[in-house]
Amino acid sequence: MPTSVKVEGSERTSFYPVVEKTAAAFGLEIQPDSQLMAGVYYRSDHFSLARVGVPAFSVDEGDLFAGHPPGWGKQQKAEYDAERYHRPTDEYSEKMDFRADARLAQFGFLLGWQAMSSAPVTWKPGDEFEAVRKKSIGQPQ
Repeated sequence: MPTSVKVEGSERTSFYPVVEKTAAAFGLEIQPDSQLMAGVYYRSDHFSLARVGVPAFSVDEGDLFAGHPPGWGKQQKAEYDAERYHRPTDEYSEKMDFRADARLAQFGFLLGWQAMSSAPVTWKPGDEFEAVRKKSIGQPQ
């Protein structure tokens, strides 16, 4: 099971305190983007929302897993990326363990539920997407 989570871009929003509190309730340590220069936020699926002003971020498992030493998660991801990602070998196997996916789905669902039940989520003041958000909802920039 994951003991860490990546929520890249959430720190740019007014919703981040809720993300922190929810991660703590799930026993998940929030890991920062370990590849800032790779521009992961700008290459993610949610970027098309962010660039038109919609506060958006991704949820992904981190590198830390219960019962495994630090570095194990990174090693597993590197192996997957090198040997299976977008390759013919990237298919279902009975050895796969989906408990981490289920846990992250619960975490993401709860974040979405809380976002829908709260004040509108905004970009933090000064964020590069704040001006386009204000423009899209008719607020002065």
